Amino acid sequence: MQQVEKTIVIEAPREVTFAYIDNTPNLVDVWPSMLEARDFEALPNGGKRFRWVYKMAGFPFEGVSEDVEWLCNERIVSKTMEGIDSTICWQFDDEGEGTRLTLTAEYNVPMPLIGWLAETVLVMINDQELEVMLTYLKARVEWANKVRLKKESDSGV
Repeated sequence: MQQVEKTIVIEAPREVTFAYIDNTPNLVDVWPSMLEARDFEALPNGGKRFRWVYKMAGFPFEGVSEDVEWLCNERIVSKTMEGIDSTICWQFDDEGEGTRLTLTAEYNVPMPLIGWLAETVLVMINDQELEVMLTYLKARVEWANKVRLKKESDSGV
């Protein structure tokens, strides 16, 4: 099993950052290889179950993820039930007036016998993709926060 952990500071309150990620369709907008997210089902714990299509090394994979842990404005842990064997953990912490977001991804490379070198390259590509995704996420959340603040300012809230 491969594991990668990335942290980024987003200049938006934790509640805004959490809300953006918790709105699962937003992942398609920021995660380059996430091709589709659909069939959302609310879970009793506050999280969601949904189907997805993800492309890894040029191959599309379909699967189902379920939020096995969901703590509002603090943490979301999603486990795949079908597709690529993975667990994704989003940890939200205050960082000044913003959010320190830590993303931990554990996954198995879903291609048996691809060889050590090919697996190493794939892991490096996935690592870079998470960097890109967090950069996109930061831009989107910070923009959404600016829009929110502008609306509040215009309405006198």
